[in-house]
Amino acid sequence: MMVGLAISGGGSRAATFAAGVLEALGELKIKDSSGERSLLERVQYISSVSGGSLATAYYAALKPPKSEPVLGDQGLSPVYQKFFSAYKEAMQENFEWPAALRQVLLFRAFNQTKFAYSLSEVWDICN
Repeated sequence: MMVGLAISGGGSRAATFAAGVLEALGELKIKDSSGERSLLERVQYISSVSGGSLATAYYAALKPPKSEPVLGDQGLSPVYQKFFSAYKEAMQENFEWPAALRQVLLFRAFNQTKFAYSLSEVWDICN
């Protein structure tokens, strides 16, 4: 069985939702030829846009190694419980204001052409 995910955008709300979905997939048990496994272990492809890409990038870069089992005796293994706790917390951070501040610190606010691009970037991030 091949599983792929498509994670939508929507800023920090999409990132938080995606983190919760991945955690829920981790808790779902399926049976295959190697026994009982987590559905998350069967995910082979993830496609994402905008805020969903934040969650996807975090997951791909920082998830525990494949040698760590996703499931323990009673739900998620301790390693994955710790990972998903940090993951959900990171996805709930306010990343809009740091992005806006970056525009000012790069002096884009003082050049009309660059300022227009900066407003566009901040608008895209916040919406």
